[in-house]
Amino acid sequence: MRVGHFSFVRLLLLQSLLVQRLPVQKQQQSSIPARKHPEEEGGGPSPQNALAQVANQMKGTCDFSRAPLNVSCSENEIVALPGGEGAMVSGTTGSTANDERARHCVQFTKGFDVLTFVCPKRSSEDYSGVEIRPMSCFETVRRTDGTNQQLSEVLKGVQLENRDTDLLSIRRVFIPPTIYQNFIFECSCDNSLTFWKNKMGARGIMRVHLRRNILFGCDFDHTGGVEYAGGLGGELPMADEASVGSAEDRSAGGGSADDWAFWRNAGPSAEELAEKNKTAFTNFYPPGEVSLAKEKGLVCDVKITKREVYLGLVCPPGYEMYPSNCFERVLQKDGSIVRVNELLKHDVSFHADGNRRMSFATFTLNRNENPQGFSCMCLNVQAPEAPPLQANFAFHNYESAGVRFGLPCALVALVLLALCL
Repeated sequence: MRVGHFSFVRLLLLQSLLVQRLPVQKQQQSSIPARKHPEEEGGGPSPQNALAQVANQMKGTCDFSRAPLNVSCSENEIVALPGGEGAMVSGTTGSTANDERARHCVQFTKGFDVLTFVCPKRSSEDYSGVEIRPMSCFETVRRTDGTNQQLSEVLKGVQLENRDTDLLSIRRVFIPPTIYQNFIFECSCDNSLTFWKNKMGARGIMRVHLRRNILFGCDFDHTGGVEYAGGLGGELPMADEASVGSAEDRSAGGGSADDWAFWRNAGPSAEELAEKNKTAFTNFYPPGEVSLAKEKGLVCDVKITKREVYLGLVCPPGYEMYPSNCFERVLQKDGSIVRVNELLKHDVSFHADGNRRMSFATFTLNRNENPQGFSCMCLNVQAPEAPPLQANFAFHNYESAGVRFGLPCALVALVLLALCL
């Protein structure tokens, strides 16, 4: 009886150790023949523009005309601005620690947001000395150390829009998901030089916190740093969910978490490499590498390993995206073009620049959801028949499978092992 009981326990233990995890779907991305011209995809809609999509929304808005920037010289209270989704704070930090006449509007973003800055004009005695600082706000921004910097030097794909009325100056910017390092900048609506009826103007300060992001995609026009980790080539190793493999594994779209663990212990971290290479893209190619590939083309395989997905494609000068509204419309293995909504049953946001060289998308998958993959291309404008720069996107969203199945199986095995002893 004792032997039978022991055999039964051993059988249960063996079954628990053989529990199958979700199978990894391997999707082969074959090379798709280049089209003769980008317009062959048909009369689809023009590329979506995030600035137009959110024109009537309040998200990311700091409107300093909705609360007066005039306070009595004897008043020290800092009143938070109404409206918008950014966190409003009363009190000062950093360079304005001693400025009691400041009103702050704080925004946080990982990209794919439109930010709006509104400042009243010198249309009355209340704002006779008001100024926007820096004068070209969003084109130029002020860092926390007080220096000014071109925002396009920090973020690839920034898009600006300025609109003025008789009473207001309005500055808007599309923040792309190309944020490779945490970064804080400010623009201010400075009315501190206005004195009228024993009142002194206040300063309205918009502070934006950019949060580092992972952008699944291909940058065929990478002009940042090119410090590679060993044999990683132009692919960025990423921690946890988004690790990429060595150059030998490039065609497979990357490596495993063990690959990342090796680099984590042996070399610079993913965060350090991202900042040194100045890119949030998982795959990037400097101009020299793209130039050498003109005769045979270039294939960029992207492995999407997260539920929260940000996609990106950047074509080099002289190239255009195909389809021209990449990510809104995508290529399948047989060369046909479909709307991405036919593959993804989720809300997808898009943004493409007017030159058809850059496109982004974002959406959120379900747990362990892996839709069918797709592709986009960059075609040479002067020679559309030339081999393309091709970006293949495959889904490997299994980051939670090990936790969801591995841990319970391990616990069951330990319990049964204890019963056997």
